[in-house]
Amino acid sequence: MTVLVGAVVTGILTYVNVRSRKAAELELIEERRLRDLRLPHYQRLFDASGTIVEGPPPHSDHWRFQPGAPLLTLRRWYFDEAAGMFLTPAARDRFFDLVNALHSGVTTLQAGSILTDDEADGICLHARKLRFQLTEDVGVGRAPGQRATDAMTAEAS
Repeated sequence: MTVLVGAVVTGILTYVNVRSRKAAELELIEERRLRDLRLPHYQRLFDASGTIVEGPPPHSDHWRFQPGAPLLTLRRWYFDEAAGMFLTPAARDRFFDLVNALHSGVTTLQAGSILTDDEADGICLHARKLRFQLTEDVGVGRAPGQRATDAMTAEAS
């Protein structure tokens, strides 16, 4: 009788172990597949938001004079290229925070003027948060399946 109970318990534990291992493998495969689908779209968005974060280009159409230019680029990326469907919920929130900040800058900007330092800093902060979220989503600098514990994660929330 003891042998029979031991065999049943061993069988159940083996089944649970194999099933949970298989589920983890499938989750990892799905995570990699989504990352591979997101990567080209995220690269373009990362570059587009870089215009804001990395400072003025060497010509006169700096985004602080024309915040509508990066806004138009972001809207085209999201809607025309339909790349927005690849955003995670957190990245989508960061994306629309940036779009809303740029839109606010466009609506308050007087002709011939420039965004104030506070407005520009706020927009830059939204762009940095978006870029951080994009790198977090594609897993840059960490093994697949491993979540970052960076302090920025808490700040981004």
